[in-house]
Order: sequence, then C-alpha cells, then structure tokens
Amino acid sequence: MLDQVGLPPLPVLYSPEPGEIFFWNRSRLSWKKPMLAELLEQHRSPFRVAWLDDDSFSVVYGEELRAAYPLLEDLLLIQPDCYEGLTDGEIRRVDQFLAA
Repeated sequence: MLDQVGLPPLPVLYSPEPGEIFFWNRSRLSWKKPMLAELLEQHRSPFRVAWLDDDSFSVVYGEELRAAYPLLEDLLLIQPDCYEGLTDGEIRRVDQFLAA
C-alpha cells in the first residue's frame, strides 16, 4: 500500500499472531511500545522515527522517548482517525518528514 501513495517500503517491527492480538485487547497491554523500545535500544547512531498509529498515544509519550533515547534525532507521531484512515495531509507530513 505504501507504494500506492508514493512512500518507500518501511520495516515492520513485529507482526503479531491473531491470538496475541486477542490477548492484548483483553489484557489492555500494548505490544507496540515494548517493540519500539527494543528497536530504539539497538541504535548506536542518530536516527529518526515516524510512528503512525490509530491507537491513542500522547505528546507526553513522545517527550518521554526523546528523553530516554538521546540518539533519537527526530520523531513524528501521527494518530489517524480509526474510522477515516490516513488523510492526504497526514501522508504529506510523512513524506516531508522522510524527505528532510
């Protein structure tokens, strides 16, 4: 789908099994934050992250990431509406972020 909107292929951090998703939904645990933390801990040089997620996260979480990972040069957090999906404007923001 990324190629349809002109974005390059992006790495997939983790692709959960359906049973895992069921457990997380029931337990209210998130696999996303631990997986992102694991990725960030692996970096030994400056890097940037674009995170698009229809699950809620706060600006405070972005600040926490920046404080915890000094090599994180730039962070783009976008929360698309779960009923609307990515908008043209959000796609443009990602494109501009990746081009910077």
